[in-house]
Amino acid sequence: MENAETEEQANNVPEHTSDTEMPNAPTADETVDKNNQSDRTAKPVDNGPTDHVKKAPESIVSAPGSWQIPPGALAASNNTSTPVNPVSYHPPTASSKAAEKIEKVEQRIRDDQYDLDAWTILINEIQNNGDINAIRDVYERVLKVFPTSARHWLGYLELELKHANFTEVENIFTRCLKTVLSVDLWKFYLNYIRRINNTEDGKLESDTRTVIEKAYDYVLVNVGIDKDSGAIWSDYIFFLKNAETSNTWEEQRKMDSMRRVYQRAVAIPLNNVEHLWKEYDQWENGLNRLTMKAFADTINRSVVAKPTEWTESEIQQLDAWKQYIAWETGNPLQLEDNSQVSERVVYAYQQALIYQRFYPEIWYEFSNYYIETEKPDRAMAVLTSGMEVLPSSLLLHFAYVQLCETQKKVPEARQALDALLENLEQKIEVIEKAASEEIEELDRAAAEERSGMDLGDDIDGELRERLRTKEKQVEKEKNKIKDDKNSKVGVLARTCSQVWIIYMQFMRRSEGIKSARSIFSKARKFAHVTYHVFVASALMEYYNSKEPIVAGKIFELGLKSFGDDADFVEQYLDFLIQLNDDNNTRALFERALAVMPNEKAGSIWRKFATYESKYGDMTGIERVEKRWRDAFPGESKLSIFVERNSYLNIEAIKDLELGGQAREGKAAPPIQVPTTTIQDQNPVVSDKRGGGKDRKGNRSLLDAYHPERYPRPDFNLWQAHTPSADAVTAPPVSAAAQAIKPPSGPAASASAPLSNQPPAAGALSQMELDPPVNQSRWKQGALPEAVAYFLSQLPPPEAFEGPIISASSFMDIMLTTVIPPPPRVTIGSILDSIRSSIATV
Repeated sequence: MENAETEEQANNVPEHTSDTEMPNAPTADETVDKNNQSDRTAKPVDNGPTDHVKKAPESIVSAPGSWQIPPGALAASNNTSTPVNPVSYHPPTASSKAAEKIEKVEQRIRDDQYDLDAWTILINEIQNNGDINAIRDVYERVLKVFPTSARHWLGYLELELKHANFTEVENIFTRCLKTVLSVDLWKFYLNYIRRINNTEDGKLESDTRTVIEKAYDYVLVNVGIDKDSGAIWSDYIFFLKNAETSNTWEEQRKMDSMRRVYQRAVAIPLNNVEHLWKEYDQWENGLNRLTMKAFADTINRSVVAKPTEWTESEIQQLDAWKQYIAWETGNPLQLEDNSQVSERVVYAYQQALIYQRFYPEIWYEFSNYYIETEKPDRAMAVLTSGMEVLPSSLLLHFAYVQLCETQKKVPEARQALDALLENLEQKIEVIEKAASEEIEELDRAAAEERSGMDLGDDIDGELRERLRTKEKQVEKEKNKIKDDKNSKVGVLARTCSQVWIIYMQFMRRSEGIKSARSIFSKARKFAHVTYHVFVASALMEYYNSKEPIVAGKIFELGLKSFGDDADFVEQYLDFLIQLNDDNNTRALFERALAVMPNEKAGSIWRKFATYESKYGDMTGIERVEKRWRDAFPGESKLSIFVERNSYLNIEAIKDLELGGQAREGKAAPPIQVPTTTIQDQNPVVSDKRGGGKDRKGNRSLLDAYHPERYPRPDFNLWQAHTPSADAVTAPPVSAAAQAIKPPSGPAASASAPLSNQPPAAGALSQMELDPPVNQSRWKQGALPEAVAYFLSQLPPPEAFEGPIISASSFMDIMLTTVIPPPPRVTIGSILDSIRSSIATV
């Protein structure tokens, strides 16, 4: 075939070149023409895989039933080949069942071009019609969608060989061999070469044998390191063994060729390496110490590359290919020649891309390997091919831009980023258009249904209710469609903003801040721009250009569009706080809280309170906290106070005094205090709810109804205390009352009274609540819900300055007070009952 034609067709598909150059293939002068016969011969050439084959003779015998061309077919004329006419495929008439089936399959393909089953059905149906032009048209369409599918290329080749269209076979080989490194496809090519160079008696001349040997070498250079290429190696060795020799030189040449092939084969983890190793046992302890059996069990080579849906099986296949590539990169065969190691790694990446071409990480790692081996041109070619397959991949485009920046190729990088933005915008338009069409379809269906009803002036109530229900249902479906559209568009909008930000940063590094400003000017006019672009541009001006005024203007410009966005306002506030601009910071707080909905302003209030606590006075702090509690009544004053008195990750009040660790599911460090315990005369047994019951079956009053909801004191840490009668009748402010106040100053820890120290564990069992010694009415356990809530509302001990109440008398009152079950109790009634009981004392 013509070289120009070969190059033109080869340019239609991306080419994955190998690290090593192809060996010199046989030339046209080496073709054998034995006994002036018109046997068809072909041979591999260096320019492309199909250049190894000569064109078919002028006449051939009747077309064979498969691609295995018998030797007698070579004497036939090429004029009997089916002419190739570029006739478009016309489906059969709609009256036939086949046409209807084909139309249904075509509709499936129009709905999902990656429906492999539909394509298979279509190919079978068209082949049944016997129209070769129609079958060609279908194969061309299939291969546009699945350009790396080896089985479809094989089917296409078998079709053309069945009709003895050798020129078309050569063209197909030119298009697919170098881009689809499939062992089966290269076997097909090799068998084709052998068949057309064979003779009827099976004897080969030396020149013909040389052509076939070079064809084997050419095939093995491309796919010889594949684990499934063992059959090709064995066939090649068998071919060399059967070569006839007539002198010592030819015999020595034969042995050298076999030794060379054996040495190459046993250094590769082939599927039949054990058999080859036995035949060449002198290499038993050689290089092939590992095999790829582990990867062969997990890698599925029967799948066809389709856009990923991130299913479990897809992730497993991706991980298996990555493990295989990592295995090759580690040089497990301990090859000393780095070029051989590189060849194996590149081949592994090329194999992975046949089945994993829609995974950008494979493309990225492939290009990164070329960069590490100092081959940036090949890395750029890999990224270019990857961007063609995945035009919306941020990973590949950003990697390409970075590589272009290091190579000083700014125009190419700008072109790539512009193309990426255009693809993302087109995706947004498709989503919005689809949502609009769905809403219009709902409205149309509702209108048709309404027009089909008998709606006169007098509509009964039942029909009116049906109409209202239907309208609500339609409106609900429309809102669902809008929400789904907004969610998808929001993701793409943030993606576009990320591209714009990378674009600005790249232009600032490459051409300066003015070019970055021009990109920002384009970005802020984008219909779906987010606040991130404004923040990135403002901070770029502040840090790189040292222009805080310009940065402030950009923030103000963004505030016009994102004034109700709490995240943007927080970024603006951080910027003003960093500038120590107190007036504008407070003004921004007020402006934002005035326009922002209350449900979005929680983080702004918290930031405002934190700012006042750090940089304001007490009056301002209290004023902001009061406004915060008015806006959010659910915010506890205690939580606000604790948060104000914390710093960074130091939250001592929360952790040590409010049970922060226990509430977060962390066990507090135990306090080791030696204690003594006594036996309870009424042991407690556990019931189904976890509460305790005595032997009489009476439930303990102090058992908890909901222990997981309310904090309760640990009774094991209480100290026994029996106040005297003098303490009960003491004046409001007595010496005893003064004694329980915590000391202040440096001596606080040394002079603190015993009552303020951590109580001893298990001391509750020693508490005397009644005159009989060592007889306690209390059962160890958690407090009831109402009592626990009451205790949680009491002020801390250091705030008490009144008289000391007798603990035993108070607990007697508590034990004799009837507390209703929690579902029917109110806090007010409990407090009133307690107040009245205390008043009687």
